Amino acid sequence: MSIPLIPDELPFSAEEVRSALRRWLPERDADEAADAIIESAASYMEACLERSEELRRAGHEPPGRSSGFVVPEALLVNLALLSDSAADRVGALMERRWAVLRASRIERERRRAAERAGLRPTIDEVLDAAERRGELSWDDPKVFRGLAVDVPALPPLPEPTPEVIAAAEAYVTEEIRSWEQLLDTARRGEPLPEPEPNGIEDIDAADAEATLPGSAPDWAFLDDYLLRWDRHLRGEEKLFGGLARELTRFNGELVRALRVNPKRSVPRAIMFPLLRGGGSGAIPVDGPVGVALREALGESAMPHTTWLAGEFYAAADLLEWWEANREGYEPFPFFDEWRARALTRREVAFMRLMRDRYDEIFPDQP
Repeated sequence: MSIPLIPDELPFSAEEVRSALRRWLPERDADEAADAIIESAASYMEACLERSEELRRAGHEPPGRSSGFVVPEALLVNLALLSDSAADRVGALMERRWAVLRASRIERERRRAAERAGLRPTIDEVLDAAERRGELSWDDPKVFRGLAVDVPALPPLPEPTPEVIAAAEAYVTEEIRSWEQLLDTARRGEPLPEPEPNGIEDIDAADAEATLPGSAPDWAFLDDYLLRWDRHLRGEEKLFGGLARELTRFNGELVRALRVNPKRSVPRAIMFPLLRGGGSGAIPVDGPVGVALREALGESAMPHTTWLAGEFYAAADLLEWWEANREGYEPFPFFDEWRARALTRREVAFMRLMRDRYDEIFPDQP
C-alpha cells in the first residue's frame, strides 16, 4: 500500500481515495474532490505537527493520535468496496470511531456529574480563578488555543452509572445501525441517501429569500431556529443536520423580517452570529443579510471589520453595537439569558480575539 494520507484518520493512499470517489461521482467531480481531500489532509497533518510542537513548548504532552479530520461516510463506504484490504481498514477505522464516541459520551456525563456535585471546577471557574490570581488576561491569544492556564490536579471522576452507560451504548448502537444500512445500500449498487450535512454554509446564502413561499416573515420559525441552535451548542448533536438544511430558509426569513419590522428583527439578526461566535458568526457586509441589516439600521449602522480581503460585521461588532443601542428595539429576553451565562464570558473573549488579534491567532492565513 502507498503512504496513507493521515495514518490514524484516513489510512488510505491518494490513489485509493480517488478510485473510491470515482465510484459515486462523475470522474471530473471525483478528481476535483480527491485533490481537495489530498490537499486538506496535507494541511491537517502539518497543523497537527505544529500544534504538537506548541503544546510541548508550553510544557504539555501532545495527544498520541490525531482526531479532528472529518471523512464523509459516503467516501468510507466506497473505500470499503475497493478491496478486502481497504474494507479491513475501514472496519478498523469505524470500530475506533465508535469506541471513541462511546468513551467520550460516558466521559462527558462523568465530568458533568462531578461539576454538578462540586467535585471538579468547570473550565470557566478555572479561568476565573486564574484571572483573580493575575495569571490570565482575556485578550491573550493563548485563551483561544486552550493554553492560557495550567489546570491543577483534579480529583478522579465518579464512576459512570448504569444509566449513563446504557445511554451511551444506545447512541452508539444507532450509529452502527445507520452505518450498516449505508454499507448494505452500497453493496446492492443502489444510490446512497443524501448525507446529513457536516458543515454550515455561509450565513449569508445569496438566494435565501427567493426560496420562501408567501410574503410575511415567519417569526415563530426564526425564534425556534435560534433556540434549536442554542440547544445544539449545549450538547444536542442530532439537531445539527436539520439546522444545516434549514439555514437558507432562516437567512431568507431574516432578510424578509429586517425589511418588514426592523425593531423586532434586528435583535434576532444579531443573536445568530453571537451564538455561532468567533469568525463563524461574521456577516458579509455586501451579502443579502448584511445589506438588509444595514438598511434596517439606517443612520445608526454599526462598524465592520476587514478579514481576508472582505468586509464583515464581526460577532464582536454586533455584540458591542447591540449593547449600546438596544433601547431603540423590542426587548429580546433570549439575549439577556445568553449574556448572563458563565460560558458567555469566554465566548465573548473569543469573539474579540478573532476580531482584534486575528493575525496572531492564525499567523499563516493570507
